[in-house]
Amino acid sequence: AFFPNLSAAFDRFNLSAEFYATQWFLTLFTYSLPFPHILRIWDQFLCHGMKFIHRVGLALLQEAMPELLALKFDGTMKRLRHIGQHSQLSPEALVEAALDFKVTNRLLSELEHAMASGSGPTDGGSRNLPLCFLERDLDSGR
Repeated sequence: AFFPNLSAAFDRFNLSAEFYATQWFLTLFTYSLPFPHILRIWDQFLCHGMKFIHRVGLALLQEAMPELLALKFDGTMKRLRHIGQHSQLSPEALVEAALDFKVTNRLLSELEHAMASGSGPTDGGSRNLPLCFLERDLDSGR
């Protein structure tokens, strides 16, 4: 996990990424961030693909982490729903912070396998859902 303390806090609330990040990813942050931020994110998304969208989510979580760790369940959910409106990062600073995270196709594949099987990323659980990220490097085609 990128943020073990935040992960532990979310685990205490039985809160998974499906509850807060689905809207981010399905709308490419259009409901979460101001328009100038969206333009910069979409520029990078078109160049780097879906991995960049995950990086933006991580950058926003990193910025909000001190506040999220201090909140109870209701406050955490509210803060996550409106994470972009509270961001103090400029569009350029958000892109820079996002690019600091290393998100690989293998990592996305392992996370997807874990979510599909309802288990850890490497325990070989059964697949019940279709997988979007095959275990290959989408950038190089291998």
